[in-house]
Amino acid sequence: MRVPGAAMEAPESMHKETTMSIRASRRAVLRGAVLTGAASLLAACGTAVMPAETMEEEAPAAEPAPTEAPAPEPYTIAIFTVPFWTLSEGLGAEVVAEFEEQNPGLTVDPTIPEGNRVTQLQAAMAAGNGPDIGQSGSWQAQTLAALEIGQPLSPFMAMSDIVRGEDIWPSLQRDLTWQGQIQGMPFGPDVRPVYMNDTIYLENGLDVENPPASWEELEEAIPKLTRISGDVTEQVAFAPLWQINSIWMVPMWQLGGETLSDDGSKVTINTPEGIEGLRWLMKIYEMQDGWQALEDFRKDTRPHLLFYDGHVANLYWPSTLHSIMQRDVPDLQYHVAHWPTPPGGRNMTYGGCHTWILTTQSKQPENAWKFLEYFGSGDVNVRWSHTFNTLPIRPDVSRQEAYHQNDPFLQIAVEMMENRRFVIPAPGAPQMLGATLRVVPTALGGEKTIEETLRDTEVELQTIMDTFLSSLGG
Repeated sequence: MRVPGAAMEAPESMHKETTMSIRASRRAVLRGAVLTGAASLLAACGTAVMPAETMEEEAPAAEPAPTEAPAPEPYTIAIFTVPFWTLSEGLGAEVVAEFEEQNPGLTVDPTIPEGNRVTQLQAAMAAGNGPDIGQSGSWQAQTLAALEIGQPLSPFMAMSDIVRGEDIWPSLQRDLTWQGQIQGMPFGPDVRPVYMNDTIYLENGLDVENPPASWEELEEAIPKLTRISGDVTEQVAFAPLWQINSIWMVPMWQLGGETLSDDGSKVTINTPEGIEGLRWLMKIYEMQDGWQALEDFRKDTRPHLLFYDGHVANLYWPSTLHSIMQRDVPDLQYHVAHWPTPPGGRNMTYGGCHTWILTTQSKQPENAWKFLEYFGSGDVNVRWSHTFNTLPIRPDVSRQEAYHQNDPFLQIAVEMMENRRFVIPAPGAPQMLGATLRVVPTALGGEKTIEETLRDTEVELQTIMDTFLSSLGG
């Protein structure tokens, strides 16, 4: 598809229960992280019985004057956020002002702690000073729930007329659901399309309107899009792992594999799908002189700059890049497409998401929920997505013209949301991330075979998750 030549500017970003009372427990240590009425009596006067038709009806007693409803009890909703998602200026401040106007008595108090948002949330909770609402990545929400830092939103959603669990993209529910409950309110998802440099495609006789759609077609295009002079790589066809090594999972997902079992209790990367997917990645890297050669080629240069300069034909990068390029390199001609698929495979992509966490230390979670509920409304979804170049968290909103405005880039990004995945979101995910990232240098770097790498990594990841849950008594 052709990318239009203009779009709004936005910075790059990558980056749902019953009220729970706080109790002292091992996990708390580990967190250091009718309408009533009366009948009226009618009194008879005199001794004579008057004919009914001549009796005058007694006037009804005057109803008491209506009393004004008591003013709602004031409450301040404390929220931890980060500078990029500030609630003190811009759209964030607008959303807060609207919420406060619609909810008299409720005030939002946003704070931006210094340092990592999850680490600071854990520290505040361990000290007993947690906010009503914190923030994390969608992949960290299950861990925070297991640590009893976050509480589930599903009971609140079940009673909501604004946003229910089923309103959220299933791919986001997958990240956020633990023990059958949604553990956070997503608000900033992205996906990763393949950006294609028009100039490189056309110079090498390839049709940008009909880019490689299958693994086989990509393999046929790589020699045409790669330029190596002697021992020096001058132009790269496709190096999808440049953005982050965990992207190695995309081909596995395309083949039908998943990182976890259906119940989330077992790591499932050492499978035929995992092995075949990693083999294919190694193949396309070897067609371009190997993984290490492409790492050396990029060195410390940010890959999207190599794309700008015409040294990379296909760039697998977050959807946030679209508006950045239209701002920074408005004359650059490019198209976008899905990652090519294997025979009988699925269209899959890699994509992150930011998430609000309702904490277990909220003194009035029902009021804190009201803010999250407002954030999940369709109107806020559209405005937030347009401002920050993210996608709506809801399929219904994503498919409305009010959001995509018939922009082909946004329409293809919406298609990708259906089957996005991210890093392993299980309890213990932060500790599991490192082992997931090491798969690439271990296998593609030749330290171990692909089979050995996936076997050993699956054992390591399973041990981390089991140990984490065991430490909580789970």
